[in-house]
Amino acid sequence: MGPLRLVVLLSFLLSPSAFGQRLSASDRKIVESARARYYSLAASGFQSLSCTVKFDFSTVPLVSQSVEDPTRKVLESTIFTLALDDQGRPSVEHHYPTDSSANEQQGASNVTNLLTSLLSGLFQTWPSKGLQGPIPPFDSQIEMVTATDTGYTINFRVPGAPVQMLLDKSYLVTEIISADGKLDEHPSYVSSPEGLVFAGSDAVDASGQEKVEVKYELGTSVINGLRVPSSVRLRVNQNIDVKFGLDGCSVNKATIARVATPALEVPESVMAAGLEHVSAPTLPKGTIGKCSNAIVVLKVSIDKSGKVSDQDFVSGFEELKDSALAAIKDWTYKPYEQHGKAVAVQTTASIFYLGDGESFPVYSPNGKGGVKGGNMLPLPPGCGSGPTIKRTPEHAP
Repeated sequence: MGPLRLVVLLSFLLSPSAFGQRLSASDRKIVESARARYYSLAASGFQSLSCTVKFDFSTVPLVSQSVEDPTRKVLESTIFTLALDDQGRPSVEHHYPTDSSANEQQGASNVTNLLTSLLSGLFQTWPSKGLQGPIPPFDSQIEMVTATDTGYTINFRVPGAPVQMLLDKSYLVTEIISADGKLDEHPSYVSSPEGLVFAGSDAVDASGQEKVEVKYELGTSVINGLRVPSSVRLRVNQNIDVKFGLDGCSVNKATIARVATPALEVPESVMAAGLEHVSAPTLPKGTIGKCSNAIVVLKVSIDKSGKVSDQDFVSGFEELKDSALAAIKDWTYKPYEQHGKAVAVQTTASIFYLGDGESFPVYSPNGKGGVKGGNMLPLPPGCGSGPTIKRTPEHAP
């Protein structure tokens, strides 16, 4: 197989860039869960990479095994460089030694052209799996998600032919099928503190007269806080088994501004239906009379576990503010879920104080005053009918 077909094969293993249908909530949950498993250089601020490529010329085809061979000496002194931009697009250059003659450079040109093509072809495939993970960053690139007995299948639509990605139940990509089934790829990933990192691929191309098998393995290292490729072994059938390292790499990294996402606002009645524990405020002595009543309204932040993480006074009887703020710290709610995931929310909590020292939430999922399903709270004799207590919609009679 010639270098041109190899480059075409390597270049075909690109990320899907389709415009698919709108995903359902359940499909989106699968896609988001899968994305979250993989390390994304792009999301970590990757801007560019520049390295010197050090080939093991004992593994390079067309090169004499004799270290005294003049052409090999020229090749070993030739400087190969690889640069990747913020999209992972490669740029490969080589510079012959300044003291080499035109004839020596001509004699080495077949090998330098081959190696330049191999580098370009290999790193054209890398962004789709190594820069941002195998799952495209936008849902519009996904056509369909299907649950199977062994995991999931995600279909993409790309120019020319569809692409099908198979994942196991832990969202690990096990196979990618494209070119109408003629290109079958098995990517590999390794665990790291940052997530699953692309570590190579085993692909078979059956589109030509002869099957072509391409395998490559990637080593990685951390530079400037980013995990980037550091070594490669590329094998093609029985003809090519090339090894090289990336040396003296510089990595540019953008500063990622972490903007806090505003907490989701949830109505008080909805959150009150999930109240699991209420700590009653202590009524300060002499604050209100026996038959009077008062309400304190608080703004409450609730974390993913349902615990109160912050609280602030909004309105109400000022003398009761401190007791309400102290008590609500111990309240717990059923965690609020959005798209199947627990999320932090904000809500309002209104606390009603009776003149006899009792207090409770205005929105009460279980009623109050011993009147199951009732809306009116009885007060002591001579104090009137009492305030109206709102019941949550989920528990309305």
